[in-house]
Amino acid sequence: MRDEDLPWSNVHIWFGDERAFPQGHKERNETMARDALLNHVPIPENNIHSISFPASTEEAAKEYAQAMNAVPSFDLVLLGMGEDGHTASLFPGNPALENNALAVPVYASPKPPAERVSMSFKALNNHQQAIILATGASKADILKKIAKGADLPVTHIDKAIWVIDQAAWSI
Repeated sequence: MRDEDLPWSNVHIWFGDERAFPQGHKERNETMARDALLNHVPIPENNIHSISFPASTEEAAKEYAQAMNAVPSFDLVLLGMGEDGHTASLFPGNPALENNALAVPVYASPKPPAERVSMSFKALNNHQQAIILATGASKADILKKIAKGADLPVTHIDKAIWVIDQAAWSI
């Protein structure tokens, strides 16, 4: 995408989830997105909507939800899928799954760090188009379960196009 002639001044980036690390931490989704793309394109800084953790994870979720209130819908939601069927930071069995706010605090994440902020299904499903990336051999077992009708967080994303590579689709 770095080389595409896109109207970057019209593009807004919202993060589906973020780990409770300080700005610039190497394991933040935002840091990885900036390193891979955002630092290399002429996108206005005000069009990058960060999740910050000023005080608590709960306060961070409230602030992000308030910012998202101004978005009528997302044009595109791009998500990955974890080996357990999670997407964003919506993990199987986590109480955050039941929270209907636009952004939700996530505690006791099975993957470090334990605290995160995630868009809820309400926000993630407010889209014109969704794409779910499921790549690599580590995704094969969970994709088999999904193909058999497993109820997992990633299966709650409406009207998604799935992008699956050959390694993941070894059914």
